[in-house]
Order: sequence, then C-alpha cells, then structure tokens
Amino acid sequence: MGIDFSVANSPSFQDMINASRGKEKCEIPSCQDLKGWILHEEVMEMQEYVKRIRHSWESTGCSILLDGWTDENGRNLVSFIVDCPQGPIYLRSSDISAFVSNVDALQLLLDGVIEEVGVNNVVQIVACSTSGWMGDVGKQFMERRRTVFWTVSVFDCIALMLEKIGTIDFAREILEKAKTITKFIHGHTTVLKLFGDFTGKRNLIKPSKLRSAMPFLTLENIVAEKKNLKAMFASFEWNRTKWASRTEGKRIVNLVEDRSFWSTARMVLKATIPLVRVLCLINGAYKPQVGYIYETMDQAKETIKEEFKNKKTQYWPIWEIIDDKTLFPHIIIIRLCLMSDISYLRFLVTSFAFSSAVNKIKVSPTVEDGPFLWLYHYSLVKPQLITESHSYYLDSMKNFIVFLHSFSLVSDFI
Repeated sequence: MGIDFSVANSPSFQDMINASRGKEKCEIPSCQDLKGWILHEEVMEMQEYVKRIRHSWESTGCSILLDGWTDENGRNLVSFIVDCPQGPIYLRSSDISAFVSNVDALQLLLDGVIEEVGVNNVVQIVACSTSGWMGDVGKQFMERRRTVFWTVSVFDCIALMLEKIGTIDFAREILEKAKTITKFIHGHTTVLKLFGDFTGKRNLIKPSKLRSAMPFLTLENIVAEKKNLKAMFASFEWNRTKWASRTEGKRIVNLVEDRSFWSTARMVLKATIPLVRVLCLINGAYKPQVGYIYETMDQAKETIKEEFKNKKTQYWPIWEIIDDKTLFPHIIIIRLCLMSDISYLRFLVTSFAFSSAVNKIKVSPTVEDGPFLWLYHYSLVKPQLITESHSYYLDSMKNFIVFLHSFSLVSDFI
C-alpha cells in the first residue's frame, strides 16, 4: 500500500517538503501530474530496468529465492524473487494454503516459475527453510532436477546452526538461566531501576532484527555485566527491596553467585559468538560474496577452536554442526557456476564423461595432474572443447573436483 497521490494537495504535505529543504522552496507537482506523466515515466523506467535484468539471465544465470510465511489470516504464502549479478527482481507471490501439504502440486507451481524464468537460466533455488513444505519440496526437487541446485540461504543456514547449538544440553540450560535473569530484572520496575543505577542505564536484553542471535547477544551482555550484577545483588539497596526476601529473588541471587553458571556461559559464547558475527556481517549493508562467506566461516571455525584452547572434545561437536551438509548446503558449487560460463559448466555437470572421470580420480589438494586426467577422460567425448581458450578453467575444475570428493557429492551428478 502506498500514499495516495491526493496528499500532494494537502498544505501540510507541502509544508513538510519545504521544511526538509530549509530556506529553498520546492515546487511540488500537482496530483494530476503525479498520477499522470510522472507515474508513466517511472513505470517505463522500471519496465526497462526489469527487461535489462531479464536479458542478463541467459549469460550469467540466476537464482530463484523462495520466501514463505503465514500471514495474520493464517494463509500460507510464498514469494518468488529472481536474483542475479545485475540485481534482484520480484516475480510474484502465491497463496498455497489449499495445497501446502501436496508436494506434487507445489512442485508444479515451482516448475511453472522455472519455466517462466527459463530452465537453462536457473542455477539454483534458494529456500528460506529446511523444514515444513520447503523441506519436503527440496528433497523431491533434488531427485527430479540434476542441473538445478536446491540450497538454503546462508543467513538461514547460520541461524539453523545457532538454533541447533542452542539445543545442546549445556547451552540450552544456560540460555534458560539467562532468560530467567533477564525476565526477572526487566519484569520488575524496582529491580530494573536498581540495575540501571549500577550499569549506567544499560539494558541486558540486546535488541536485534536477528531473532536467532538475540539469546546469545543477550547472554553476552549478561557476562559483560557480571561484576555489576554481583555488586547489585550484594548491595544495601537490593537488601531493602521486597524481592531480597522472596524466593524468586533469592533464586536469582544464587544463580548470579553460581560460578559454574559464568564458566558455562563463557563456553556457550565461545561456541556461538563467532557465528553471530558472521550472521551480522551477512545482514549488514555490505553483502559479501559466497567465496568470502566460506572464508569467513572457516575463520569462525578456527576462532571457536582457539577459544576452546584447541581441545578437540570441546570444539569438535560445534564443528560437526557447522559442517553439517544439511544445514550449510553446497553453495560453493553455485559460486563456481556464477564465476564461469553457465552453459559450459552446465554441460560439464551433466556430462557422463565428467561424472565418470571424477569418480575415477583419487584427487587431493596436493595432486597436480587431477585436471589433466579429467581433461583426458573428457576429451574422449568432446575433444573440440579442449582448446587453449578453456585453459583458464583448470584451476577452477581442480578445486571443483576436490570439493566434490570432500563432500561425497560425486554420485549426485551421475
């Protein structure tokens, strides 16, 4: 919903525009001009913009982004957005309430979107969840279409990692205790005022648009205020409050005085804050490329390892969650496709020679002849493609083959 063009006739609207420009007065277009030639020109400009982006899909490939949600009326809705290096465009939204549990019907809907965008243009489908109907459709989609990848957005992948870490026993217990502390302090005016006096009016709860990160950011705040919390609950001012003698208040005091709470809280933060930082990076104004995200994830893993003093028994369970292929899909393949000629790489991926050659190559990061062995197998089928003009693919293909073997993906392409 937008603002009605008739507001241009309002004196208060004109005063607002003039006030924003200081002493310089602005001549505001009339209502007729706004919904006439000005609107027409804007529509034409947007249509040209969309047309230019659509034309780029054939050369660069594109991703179809699925954003599903339930509205206030209980309807299950999904929006389709097409993204590419030239920029995203909104395609359409659909109400799937009538067939949300029918995977075949959802597949037909998605097939229609792919046909509209162009089967040969679509590199990947990026879902916003691995559960519910998206999870069901994703499993069937990967079995039906071998040349289009199904993945989950990096943001949601990391959010799922944090969610899974939060279910580990020691983390879940600490987060519950942290929630108890914040609920008690922020739920009672007297206690909240006292807390503000000891902390300089700071809040324990960390407001954030990143819902999955909030419990860990709040826990970080609690740990940062450890000294002030202890001082508050040991103060004369606290002992004067009615809560000091009540069971609820005594329970919070015992919790704050519990040394194991603080040590375990620090352990939870060691496991999660590096991931929270990556999440904040992705959500920021700067949108990092996929390669950079993978590098950042590796750095986050190393940071977690260092935080746990290289003790494998402590950091390894967290690493296993981060490396879980169901949580962090193989976006690096998409990166390779988007970096290179899409039709060429599509042919490689769907080529039987490529699949069989990859399976025959026992490749490791130290093997130098891997790409040449692959070229040998490949040239048996398409020798005309092995020319000097394709030599720049060697490094990419070597890394690609290494990647496939390391994630046991080779069978996916047969």
